[in-house]
Formats: sequence, C-alpha cells, structure tokens
Amino acid sequence: MSGEKKMDNPSNEYISEALKIANDLMSLAGDGDTLGDCGGSGILFAVCRDCAYKIRRHAENEERKTKMNFVRSNTMLVIFAAAVLSMVFASPAKATIILSTNAIETLGGSTYTNADLIEYDPVTDTSMLYFDESLFGSNENIDAIHVLSNGNIILSTNSEATLGGLSFVIGDLIEYNPTTDIATLFFDENLFSASENIDAVSLLDNGNIILSTTGIATLGGLSFADGDLVEYNPTMDIATLFFDESLFSADEDIDAVHILDNGNIILSTMTIATLGGLTFADGDLVEYNPTTDVATLYFAESLFSNDADIDAVYVTTLPEPATIVMLGLGMLVFIIRR
Repeated sequence: MSGEKKMDNPSNEYISEALKIANDLMSLAGDGDTLGDCGGSGILFAVCRDCAYKIRRHAENEERKTKMNFVRSNTMLVIFAAAVLSMVFASPAKATIILSTNAIETLGGSTYTNADLIEYDPVTDTSMLYFDESLFGSNENIDAIHVLSNGNIILSTNSEATLGGLSFVIGDLIEYNPTTDIATLFFDENLFSASENIDAVSLLDNGNIILSTTGIATLGGLSFADGDLVEYNPTMDIATLFFDESLFSADEDIDAVHILDNGNIILSTMTIATLGGLTFADGDLVEYNPTTDVATLYFAESLFSNDADIDAVYVTTLPEPATIVMLGLGMLVFIIRR
C-alpha cells in the first residue's frame, strides 16, 4: 500500500494484507524471470504473476470503495451538522445594552438612578442592575462607560467623585474592579490642554480610546468640538478625528458612544438630532454606518417610562449566527481530518 495514512476501518487491514501478498507474488515472479529456464517452473511464475495482478486489482477496487464510503458518510455528517447549527443559531445574535440615564428612570420593569448602570435585554424586555450608585460615596451621575473583557468598568462621572478608594474629576477615566472594589486612574484629565468633561467613551481592540467631551477641547495635538469623536493613542499621545460633528444636520453634543466590531457607531446625543437620514431623540440610540452614511434606530426612547436622556452606553454582543456556523463546520472538518 502507498504511504497514504490508513483510515480507521477494519476492512483496511485485510486490504493491506492482500496488497502485501500481491507484492510478494510479483517479487517471486520477478525473481523467476532472472532464473531463465528452471525445469518448467516458468508456468508457476506466470501463474504467480497472474494471481498477483488479480489480487491487486480487487484489493485496489475495495480500497477505492472504502474511501468513497468514508467521504460520503462524513460529507453527510457535515451537511447534517450545518443544518443543525443553522437551526440552533437561526435567531438574531443576542445583544444586551448596558446604559445609564441622566435621571431616575424605569426600564424593563425596574427603576434606576442616574448613577446606576442598567443591563437591558431587548429580546425579553427585561433589565437588571449592573452597577449600583451606592458604591460611590455620594450621589453621582455616570456619563461615560466601557466594559473590559475582564469585567472591569471604565467610567467617568459628571462631577468629582470617589469610587473604590480613588477620588477623581470629570475629565478623568477610571478603571473600576467590581470584584475587589478598587479603582485606578485610566486616563488623566491633565492630558487635555484645559479642564474638560468626558461624556462618552469606547475602547478599541488596539488600546486606543474613542471619546467625546461636553465642550470644545484639545487633546494629543487635536482641537475638536462636543459633537466630534476623537481617537486617542495613549502610547503616542496623538489624537485624530474619528467622527466629524458636521455629519449631523446641526450642532450637536454626543453624550454616549459604543463602537461595534464591524466599525458601526452606536451613539446618543444630548438633544433631538438628525444623522444619516434619521431624526432621533436624546433617549434613543442609533447605529450609524460611516461607510454608507446611513443611521438606523437601535434603541427607542419609548422603552423608558419617561423621556430619559441616555448619557452612557456599552453594547455586549455574541458572534453573528453565520460566524458560529462557519466555526462549527471548521471544527467538524478538523475532526474528520484528524
């Protein structure tokens, strides 16, 4: 048999042995040819060669059938698995929205304060407390958040505050560990050219910070407005324009932002605004596609019991169904190859 790895099938052992016998008979017949006339043994060697050919032909036919059966069975396995995965993940990818509002508000059947973080499930229209305002030493208002993969929370407040043993100002970003109840400084307000108030933040995978402020500010050599989003590189201390306020139909103030994996921007503004052909309220969240310049409603203000203003947001998402199916199929192919 060739150097090809044998498939795990009992019949392969018999096929392999038959091919070895055929090879031995061929070798024997070949040795006979070198002997010339050996007292009539030439007939015997001819019979050996003939038998070898027949055995090899039948063994190779059986080997091909075994391979075809293997391919058919595993192809059906992949198709079946794809069908199952498609059914399991046929529903849209589930996302929960972590947000804060500028006043006491009711969402998903529960009531929260302006320094609570709410985790809202739009599929079930239910909510739960994600962060309790009582963790501050006094009444505060969270106006910017981002949740790290380790569960720590990057946040800023609308006034000076103390959390997890750290006192900070409105232009700082802090990283709070809810497990240890310890906060550390993540971004220092002194990086601005003057005192500023961060009112929207989102972190990119490369470590850069997307942020907005309540007024005109200068950071990393860039001056920008309250409706701009800037991308700040903390390693190089350089800021670049990420989103231009001029994309709105009028002067606006972005007060909540989250950047999705596909590059689209989830945002909210302080007042009624128009962006990408969509007019929305201060309690709405819109998803803006910067490539197509089209905005769609992501979260409706009407889900609140009152006309709340969303002033901080973070969106948690699962992989798209198609991505999960492809990963599953990839694993199946890997298992079959193994």
